[in-house]
Amino acid sequence: MLVELGVVEQRHAAVLEVFSGAPVTIVAERFHRTVRAEFLSGRRFASQQEAQAALDAWVAHYNDERPHQGIGMVPPARRFAPASRAGYTAALRRPHAGTPPVGV
Repeated sequence: MLVELGVVEQRHAAVLEVFSGAPVTIVAERFHRTVRAEFLSGRRFASQQEAQAALDAWVAHYNDERPHQGIGMVPPARRFAPASRAGYTAALRRPHAGTPPVGV
């Protein structure tokens, strides 16, 4: 469905390309490697609930506090923070390259 809508491009059956150009499988594998190295390495959990609570806290840290090299050493929450409604509306009104301004 995403391929038909033009959101992603199908390269072959198992890999979809995202806007950044990195195949989804590479992004997922990189994240899993980080989880193993930074979260799971040497840890044991007494229960599934304990493991889930620890993972939830780690994911919050990963998204809100941990700097990421690929996005300029800032946390994703800072880099990809949602725009205010006013900022979003203003951005929609701005002409894109090669598009004449509204009303011209």
